[in-house]
Amino acid sequence: RSVNDGSPIVKETEDIGFSERAAEYIMLGMRTVYGISEQDYEHYFRIGFDALRPLFEKYRKYGYAREQNGRWSFTPKGFLVSNSLIGELLDAQAEKKYNMAAPWSREDYYSSLF
Repeated sequence: RSVNDGSPIVKETEDIGFSERAAEYIMLGMRTVYGISEQDYEHYFRIGFDALRPLFEKYRKYGYAREQNGRWSFTPKGFLVSNSLIGELLDAQAEKKYNMAAPWSREDYYSSLF
C-alpha cells in the first residue's frame, strides 16, 4: 500500500551504536561459513582483535574453529555449539570495551575511591 500511496515504506528505524555494530558483525558473521575477518573487524570498528584471538586459538585447539587468510570461521563441530562460543566472543569484546573506557566513566571507579 505504501508504494502505491507514495508514502514511506519504512515506518521505523533504529540507530545502532559503534560497539553494537561490532557485536552484530561477530554474531552474524560467525553464523555463516564465511566467518569474520580480523582485518575487517579492526578496520571498520577500530577495535583490536587481541581480545578475541585467544578465544579463537582455543576454539581451534578443540576443533571448533579454523583460520584461513585472516578469516575465522567455525568448523562443523563448532557450529553445533556456536551459540555458546559466540556468547564468549561477545563477552570478551564487551570486557575489552569496558577496560578501554575512561576510568571515571566505569561503575567501579567511584567505589574504588572510598
